[in-house]
Amino acid sequence: MTSTRHRSVTLDAREGPGHEPLLEPGDRLSRAEFERRDASMPGDRKFELLGGVVYVSSPTKIRHGKPQALANWLAVTYASGTPSVEFASDSTFRLSEDDEVRPDVILWLDIGAGSRARVDADDYLTGSPELAIEVASSSRSYDANQKADLYRRHGVAEYLLFIVQTREVRWFSLENGAYVRLPTDDRGIVRSVILPGLWLDVGAFAALDTARVESVLREGLASPEHAAFVARLAGSRH
Repeated sequence: MTSTRHRSVTLDAREGPGHEPLLEPGDRLSRAEFERRDASMPGDRKFELLGGVVYVSSPTKIRHGKPQALANWLAVTYASGTPSVEFASDSTFRLSEDDEVRPDVILWLDIGAGSRARVDADDYLTGSPELAIEVASSSRSYDANQKADLYRRHGVAEYLLFIVQTREVRWFSLENGAYVRLPTDDRGIVRSVILPGLWLDVGAFAALDTARVESVLREGLASPEHAAFVARLAGSRH
């Protein structure tokens, strides 16, 4: 489980002569100090900064890796069929001076299409992307609470959360400053509001039924609303 204990940190402290201090869960740091320490951390653990507090996820297990791979496929396939939509996986997202996260997947519109998200001079995403996707296992508590609130406050238009332990898909859309859970239709399909044509059969995703997930997404990409969205994006680039 992720530790949320808080401890005071002296920024010029050293773990030993000539060594940078390591990141620890609960450290209170500025974003600049967090990034400096994160760059020198050994291993592949995922560290994030939420409200100036360091959080760390446990090593990724297969039960997390499989749905994450499917979420990546969903994003890549949608973006490949929707010009002006960009995607990234497990990439640093700078929200503020106290908040820096690494969503499992991010989708955003490029600047010409009117997005409020952009890639900064340091090659990090900033602003407010259209969709953040998280697959939550050991991180399920803060993904469902602190991180959801963080995305809401920073204007991330939609947030898709898959909770590994319960096989539950929660997809939220930002409406008047609050996240509202998107409903499924009578076929068990949820449809993005901000990214028309991005359709997901939640039961199939939970069951890792890749054929069904692909079939439903292809249906969304062939829908009239997706065609209208693509045309609208094309118009915004001229």
